[in-house]
Amino acid sequence: MPEVLTTTKRGTSAPGGNIVEMNWDPITRIVGSLGIFTKINFDTKKVVECYSTSSIFRGYSIFMLNKDPRDAHFITSRICGICGDNHATCSCYAQQMAYDVKPPPLAELIVNLGEAAEYMFDHNIFQDNLVGVDFCEMMVKETNPGVWEQAQKTEAPHAKDHGYRTIADIMRALNPFEGEFYRETLQVSRYTREMFCLMEGRHVHPSTLYPGGVGTVPSIQVFTDFLVRLTKYAEFMKRCLPLHDDLFDFFYQALPGYDCSAAGDRSKTLTSAITSTKR
Repeated sequence: MPEVLTTTKRGTSAPGGNIVEMNWDPITRIVGSLGIFTKINFDTKKVVECYSTSSIFRGYSIFMLNKDPRDAHFITSRICGICGDNHATCSCYAQQMAYDVKPPPLAELIVNLGEAAEYMFDHNIFQDNLVGVDFCEMMVKETNPGVWEQAQKTEAPHAKDHGYRTIADIMRALNPFEGEFYRETLQVSRYTREMFCLMEGRHVHPSTLYPGGVGTVPSIQVFTDFLVRLTKYAEFMKRCLPLHDDLFDFFYQALPGYDCSAAGDRSKTLTSAITSTKR
């Protein structure tokens, strides 16, 4: 399971509510080790306060000083090898505000389609290739053998949608580099990157993204190629979502306290559930 240090502290910082302070730090598999700090009103089921931190120093805000602002999107995209285009896009937005320019509607559409493809890529590779290993057969069998035994006996409610008869079958399919679903998601990651490249030239450092417009030449063929891949992704998600529902619903049932938002004692956090139920 993820190495997440979770802390919970009760308080009454706001009138008329059960305010609980919940912090997750560090959250691994995030470059820079993400920390999330929240205050949640469990009576109204609303987040009162939330902010994030990163413990790694990259220095981009310093060595960007005195650089030509027109180079900002090319430089800042190098901050990450997965989401660099997001930094480039934000840099272009900042420049457009500074220069008081606005891209034409078709250019804005191309940028939006590119970022939508990036979102699909990120969701796929993170949820199924990085996080999925925490729920795979190899991990669960080692850390929670009792849960693995239960998974082998538990029918998957949406088996007809995703094709895996038991929860254990889903876990096997998520085994790194060996599991069927794991390998399939790697292929999905490939064509979602292709979708991005159709719109912004290159992933992960866009080559056709500029303040005030794009260098992508729009054509029927380009948008058709994008649509073909988008349709494939939609078909994949019709199997992916019910698979996730079956897997995570099983963990809610198999590990008491796994659902931190469930009614009852909020101090039974995800971490305590994971560390105290090795059966």
